[in-house]
Amino acid sequence: MIKLTPSQALRLANFAYTARKLVEAEDICRQIINASPDLFDAHYLLAFVQLRLGKKIAALASYDRALTVQPDHIEALSNRANALQEEGRYEEARLSYDRALAVQPFSAVTLSNRGTALRKLNRAGDALVSYER
Repeated sequence: MIKLTPSQALRLANFAYTARKLVEAEDICRQIINASPDLFDAHYLLAFVQLRLGKKIAALASYDRALTVQPDHIEALSNRANALQEEGRYEEARLSYDRALAVQPFSAVTLSNRGTALRKLNRAGDALVSYER
């Protein structure tokens, strides 16, 4: 059996994800994480795969682990917030959007999504400010 580097295995996991072989991609990501627990990209891809598999709670945990490695990763923060919002966890989503905006203050998509979370929290005035920014 050929032993792959974490980078090679990650490319293989990405290929499996792109080919919609989600269970295979999930398994490869887990193997990578077992060998290299601090590899951000493996946790991040695993979260994507888990979302596609409908494993939202597991995906949130994977985003959290990824963010322990790279706490200011804008896409991970925003995607985590999106997953929280899909779960109806609007206050937690707002906080995650706020963290993302602390890194990238003028992200139109993040500001809009934050506005939606605020609207769901019945904070129409704050939502409008977020949308206008």
